Amino acid sequence: MFKSVFSPIKINQLEIKNRLVVPPMVTNYGNELGEVTDRHIAYLEERAKGGFGLIILEATAVHPSGIGFPKGVGLWDDRQMEGLSRLAAAIHGKGAKLAVQLYHAGRQTYSAVLGGQSVSASPVPCPVCSEIPRELTRKDIAELVKAFGRAAQRAKEAGVDAVEIHGAHGYLIGQFTSPYSNRRVDAYGGPLHNRLRFALEIISEVRRATGSDFPIIYRISVRERVPGGLTPVETLPIVKVLEEAGVDAFHVSTGVYGSMPYIIPNYYLPDGLNVEDARMVREHVGLPVIVAGKITEVVTAESIIAGGKADMVSMGRASIVDPELPKKSAAGALDDVRPCITCNQGCVGGLFGPEQEMSCLVNPAVGKEREYRYRPATVRKNCLVVGSGPAGLEAARILAERGHRVVLAERDDRFGGQFRIAALPPEKQPLAKLIRWQVDKAAKAGVTMKLGEEVTRQSIAEAKPDVLVVATGARPSTQGIPGADGPWAVPASMILAGKRSAGNRVLVLGGGLVGCEVADYLLTLQKTITIVELLDDLAKDAESSQRFFLLNRLKEGGVEIHLNTRIMEVVQDGAICEKDGQALVLRGYDTVVLALGYVPEDHLAANVPDGVTEVHVIGDAKAPRDALQAIRDARQLAMGI
Repeated sequence: MFKSVFSPIKINQLEIKNRLVVPPMVTNYGNELGEVTDRHIAYLEERAKGGFGLIILEATAVHPSGIGFPKGVGLWDDRQMEGLSRLAAAIHGKGAKLAVQLYHAGRQTYSAVLGGQSVSASPVPCPVCSEIPRELTRKDIAELVKAFGRAAQRAKEAGVDAVEIHGAHGYLIGQFTSPYSNRRVDAYGGPLHNRLRFALEIISEVRRATGSDFPIIYRISVRERVPGGLTPVETLPIVKVLEEAGVDAFHVSTGVYGSMPYIIPNYYLPDGLNVEDARMVREHVGLPVIVAGKITEVVTAESIIAGGKADMVSMGRASIVDPELPKKSAAGALDDVRPCITCNQGCVGGLFGPEQEMSCLVNPAVGKEREYRYRPATVRKNCLVVGSGPAGLEAARILAERGHRVVLAERDDRFGGQFRIAALPPEKQPLAKLIRWQVDKAAKAGVTMKLGEEVTRQSIAEAKPDVLVVATGARPSTQGIPGADGPWAVPASMILAGKRSAGNRVLVLGGGLVGCEVADYLLTLQKTITIVELLDDLAKDAESSQRFFLLNRLKEGGVEIHLNTRIMEVVQDGAICEKDGQALVLRGYDTVVLALGYVPEDHLAANVPDGVTEVHVIGDAKAPRDALQAIRDARQLAMGI
């Protein structure tokens, strides 16, 4: 099974046991000094232990001017070698190989991170970071070329097996290579051979510093997906030049910050987004080609490699979700593999959230590998979990795996709660994989699963549980708006679940994520949509890449949008609103859909019978929250009972 995936491969003289790669993904698990930390080591060691053949450490800055993230790692100083050396030893101890991705952020960073102005090939701002960089001088360029060489030498001396030069995603090397960002008129700008000069000098210096047998991987965006950016017409000749310059393998990706949602493709984009680009690169060079981009299952990886489209497959987010993916797949235990749902909530959104670090909706142990190892319960208890959303299912499974006797009761005829509804909008079907996995694992752990079970104060008293976990979710809010509780106002969840239909003209009240998703769904049914939102923009509660595609779809669908608009009253065929101090009357609609948020469904917790002394409320029943936080809270609770 999976003969191609689990066959060895060589890059230069380095033999790797299989074709599965943990690609470089920013975690922000480093420290303020740019050092690899114990937390970092625990995270990557778990992936090596799980069977991945090659681990590539995330974007590692070669110079202080190239830092792109608050707690990113670096190799511009000898003092940064100690943590890297410990990481290499840990990875090797688990049978995997370690590479380090060397990079310089260039203009794709912030002065607040750098403590000064960013630099680039030209003084052209990144459309995301929006700060004008200083143009590098010839002297600056020479210094940075040397910095790449010194960083590679440090990596080799620390016990690292290979380096990856980051020429993709619009970072500094890409800023020189691409006419999208390079407006120079000297020897480093203009025609392609000039724009490639910086990359070629870096490759030469890294080779000089590490020797002929040390593997050099080059990461490249075959398509930059921005106006004036690189396309295969230019990148395919580029890879030939880079091969001749001494590169040992290519790591194919896509995009720059100006097309960020394509770099880490979510459920709106097809699986294997870059596979055909990898195939084209492979046909142009005689070197191993690694492909990345929404490859979440080993079945897909096997097809890619067996079909000759790539030699190795990066399974980045899949490795975050389940570090044991290779071992489970090799054993044929595919149903046990925790699924990546390509939501980007924690792995991308977490980097820009309050904690500014990578996490995972599906796997709350990410970044907490040592803290989140739970032990068998010391006292076996009878536990009743009410509600089967992600929080309830997570709590029930872990309680059972720790040895408790667990009953899970769900009043609906299907498991999943609001998350099942969240999986219904167009393109979001991957979310349903999580519920299926949670239900399957809970049942295998011994949880007694009950559907159509309405739990009441009386039934709790009869069951006499030692522990009651209330995970009953939330119900739609009307926000006290007159008429919003009338029979003409249809909750968005009822539309998505197919329990209510909509007429041709639909007014959606509330333009957060749920409101936008129900509008997107109704567009597929050829409905005419109007959205009313109190805030100054739509879907502000959505993850950035999700929001990008969703808003584009609404724009393409011709949705009428009213922002900064307060709903004063809901009526049978519309709503009376206020905008800019003026009345806005929206009437003549066939259906009015409510997407005004949620309030906790927590009545059970307030009506617990005598004798049940341990009661816990989790998930939306405690307070409306996203699934990432709900699952994390559930795990923390279940570990401590």
